[in-house]
Amino acid sequence: MTWRIIETRAHPSALPRAHDTEALAWCFARRHGHEVWDVTDNGRTAFERFLGQG
Repeated sequence: MTWRIIETRAHPSALPRAHDTEALAWCFARRHGHEVWDVTDNGRTAFERFLGQG
């Protein structure tokens, strides 16, 4: 089973904040100047993809 999490971070090494939808993540990122990341976890490995700066 694959899990997809959309999260925002102040910078790449900061602790992430998870969001319910990508739209909410972008709204939060624009308001606070954070980065938006897409994290996909398939159980064995996790992949992070940078979506952009808010």
